[in-house]
Amino acid sequence: GDCFCQDSDVTPQYPDGINYFLKGTVSGKNSMGSFTYMDKCLSTTPIKLREYSCDTSELGYKNLDINCGTYGKTCLDGACV
Repeated sequence: GDCFCQDSDVTPQYPDGINYFLKGTVSGKNSMGSFTYMDKCLSTTPIKLREYSCDTSELGYKNLDINCGTYGKTCLDGACV
């Protein structure tokens, strides 16, 4: 299909866009229409980062829930800081 996806926190260091340290926005199109998702902090205990990235699935994107504490950081405004 005409699926596509872009992730704003793709960098040379994080070519797959799975970048916990920079807030990103994933946007694109899949069979159900257009989508836009921003990396965000979840109100879990401990607070987790929901990191969106593009993938080759039918959805066109995926998300991971990351505990920033693993990196000695906390989640603030969609990134581990």
